[in-house]
Amino acid sequence: MPNLIASVVQQLIQRRTVMPEELNRLHKAHIHERTRPSLKECFDLLQSQVLLFTKTFVVIDALDELPESNGTRARLIAEIQKLRPTVHLLVTSRYDASIESIFQTEDAARIEILARDEDVKGYLESRIEHGRLKRNVGNDRELRNLITDTIVANARGMYV
Repeated sequence: MPNLIASVVQQLIQRRTVMPEELNRLHKAHIHERTRPSLKECFDLLQSQVLLFTKTFVVIDALDELPESNGTRARLIAEIQKLRPTVHLLVTSRYDASIESIFQTEDAARIEILARDEDVKGYLESRIEHGRLKRNVGNDRELRNLITDTIVANARGMYV
C-alpha cells in the first residue's frame, strides 16, 4: 500500500514547481539507512500535499485486487476519506462484501456496471480472430464456440 500512496503523492508533486521540503526531509532520513518510508509517513506526506489544492480527485481502480490482509483496504479508504472535503474518491471494484462494508456507512453513490453477454462474446471472437489464439483455433468453429461460450458463462457480466 505504501507504493499506492506514493504514486498519488508523486502525481500531486509533479503539479508543483518546487520540490516540497517534507519530501526532501523524508528522502534524507531514509536514503542513508536504505529504508523506505513508513505507511504513516506516506499518509502524512499525502495529507500535506493535498492541502495545497482546492480539489483533488483520487481514482482507485480494481480495489478488489488489493489484498485484504490486516484491513489494508479499509485503512486505505479510511485514510483517504480523512482528507475530505477537498479530496473526492472514485473506486472501481468487482462486487466484494468486504468492500461493500467499507462504504456501508457512507452516502457513496454506487453504480453497478455489467458487461452484456453479446459484448463479451464479440470481444472474445475478435481476440480469437486477430490474436495469438487464431493459429491454435484456426477455423474450428466448434472450438471457438466452446471457448467463447465457456468464458461468457463464467464472466457473469464481468468485463474480460
